[in-house]
Amino acid sequence: MMKEMLEQYLQTKGFFKLTSKLSEVAVLVKFENNLANILQIIDYTNDLYLDREQYEEVKDSLRSMFHERGISETHILSLILTENEKKSELLTKDDPFSWLVQTQTTRLIIEEDKQPDFYGMRGLLEDFLTKYKEDPSQFVLPEEEKEGGWKESVSAYLKKAPYITISLIAINLVMCFGCIFNPRFFYGEGCIGLSYLLDGDFYRLITAMFLHGSLDHFFSNMLLLYFLGDMLENKVGRIRFLIIYMLTGILGNLTSCFYEYIANMEYVSYGASGAVFGLIGMLFCLVIQKDERIKISMPAMLFMVVYCVYSSFAGIQINVAAHLGGLISGMLLMLANIRMKREA
Repeated sequence: MMKEMLEQYLQTKGFFKLTSKLSEVAVLVKFENNLANILQIIDYTNDLYLDREQYEEVKDSLRSMFHERGISETHILSLILTENEKKSELLTKDDPFSWLVQTQTTRLIIEEDKQPDFYGMRGLLEDFLTKYKEDPSQFVLPEEEKEGGWKESVSAYLKKAPYITISLIAINLVMCFGCIFNPRFFYGEGCIGLSYLLDGDFYRLITAMFLHGSLDHFFSNMLLLYFLGDMLENKVGRIRFLIIYMLTGILGNLTSCFYEYIANMEYVSYGASGAVFGLIGMLFCLVIQKDERIKISMPAMLFMVVYCVYSSFAGIQINVAAHLGGLISGMLLMLANIRMKREA
């Protein structure tokens, strides 16, 4: 809310707002001859994930955009709206043209190694924060002056929508209808079991992930998939999310086949549960790593894991091996991913 009000205030002071691909980032510019003074406002109070490399890339892209339009000199100040000063200071550590606004205390923070002013911007921000603290409602646009309204809300959702998750649900839905109208073909050609694997039908490790035994089975898995996917996909990246989802589903099915072998049993199985449990393992890993992008407490996460494992053992005709295989592989794959990113 503060970001939108600050945008409105600065536009009354001669700044022009530019289109931004991220709803959490606003770019305002004021031109003086052949010079562009640019203010980049980053709302860091939400779930935005931005590391230092991405932060610098955003600033570089702004410079390039103006240079391509014949603006030879650009000055960029980053203003970070935050509730966590330490986290934001790490993001802007080596950037002298960066200030913080502590949104909870409505305080402008300019460290000693930062530029003390930026073409009068300090005075404008202090004036805005004083007025905002006194009465924030003075910056609220009347309903008839608001642009976009529900269209902007839809647009903001579409930018963040978990498209991979939605696509996976759509594929599962198509396969679910296939199982209803032609069960002999879909179950016969798609389910997984050790005998099929020994015959070389490795494709079943994937196809079995998209089959379900009933509408209840389908809906319970898809509700969990959407809940977890909406939380995780944009935070870890769409491609990484898809890779981990598929790998945990495959590893869950392999675990099921391995249990079938050591228990000297013979059965077939299907369902997205192994992959969904992989997402639970992935989420659990992020929580124990104290990832600030995930707003789930450790007790709540532990309860979720214990409840899901208990339900697997307590239920009837549930492939516990696939569930546990997916859960553990999700944890291990996410830990490996975190370690790779740290070493990069």
